[in-house]
Amino acid sequence: MDENIYRVGIERSPAGWTVHIVDPEGQGVFERPCADEVEARTYASTVRQHIDWLSPERFRAYYRLPDQGVPQRATPEQALPEGR
Repeated sequence: MDENIYRVGIERSPAGWTVHIVDPEGQGVFERPCADEVEARTYASTVRQHIDWLSPERFRAYYRLPDQGVPQRATPEQALPEGR
């Protein structure tokens, strides 16, 4: 299996908490606003597990990420991965 080199980060701003997924080129490709720090850390932890468990191709498909570095915000359907 190919090593998945996507990364996840958490940002706190005056507007609130946001979880970002960053592609191998360092481009932000996904962001999800969170209600608070606990939600942001929990979601980021889930994303980190998926980075470890899934190939880059499956990870992109699961989070509906673009092939290139095109930022995207979570839609209501993407707010939580399937099965959550």
